[in-house]
Amino acid sequence: MWISLGDSIGYFPDGNEVLNHMREMNCYCVRGNHEQMLLHGEFSINDSQYQLARQRACLSPANLEWISSWPEYIELRLPSETKALLVHGSPIDPVNGYIYHDSIIPDNIADGYDYLFCGHTHRPFTRIAGGTSIYNVGSLGLPRDGTSLSTCLQFDTLSEKCEFIRQKMDLPAARDKYMGHVHALQLEKIGIQT
Repeated sequence: MWISLGDSIGYFPDGNEVLNHMREMNCYCVRGNHEQMLLHGEFSINDSQYQLARQRACLSPANLEWISSWPEYIELRLPSETKALLVHGSPIDPVNGYIYHDSIIPDNIADGYDYLFCGHTHRPFTRIAGGTSIYNVGSLGLPRDGTSLSTCLQFDTLSEKCEFIRQKMDLPAARDKYMGHVHALQLEKIGIQT
């Protein structure tokens, strides 16, 4: 099972291509702040970078409808009867909340859940708060942890073991593809961090 924790679109102009691929994979998705802004037409002052207004104008009706069906969170009950909460941001604010590796996290942030999976900060890490194991899955497209490594998390629901999967991005190829577009600035930010 594939699950996206939001911000599947934005910055780069390939929204339909990305969403079509995710639909082919039967990917489950939660709504991130990018999808929220796109659906409500409430674009950030940073939309010159996010490019969500442009994406909204280009997305197919089927993809817009699919995004509008994404929930703000997913709850999973695992075979061992443990429970997981999947959000883009945080349990307090599923769409826009932030949890960083060095955040002060209340012990009761995800009461009733054994696992919390989030991704809004684009920085992979693991923490424990109260009885909850917290995993930030990182980012496939725009890592912000000082590396140029795409990151995702593999979670085995039977053994309940987690493994970060990291792969070096082909930044030169991406820069060539987006040369001359505002999107190249985002790639430069990744390149600077390496």
